[in-house]
Amino acid sequence: MARETPGSPGCFSIEPSWSVSSSQSLVLIGSGLFGPALGPLLVGSISDAATNAQISNGLAIGMLIVPVASAATGIVLLFANRRIAASLRRS
Repeated sequence: MARETPGSPGCFSIEPSWSVSSSQSLVLIGSGLFGPALGPLLVGSISDAATNAQISNGLAIGMLIVPVASAATGIVLLFANRRIAASLRRS
């Protein structure tokens, strides 16, 4: 089952029309591999570190990685947009 990710609209807007299907598949594969694999590991590690540092509600601190990851994805897509646009102008 395909799912829409936060990066998908940005991916579609920066890609030429002939390569949208390739970019869509890369975003879906990346989000499917990295999200479920690394997400719980990062949240758990941050939660454990916060709990070991005697910070109350360590899980809430660990869950703050979700908006940080979304913001990082947006920044990466912005840089990718600029790089692809520059590459298209050169060719």
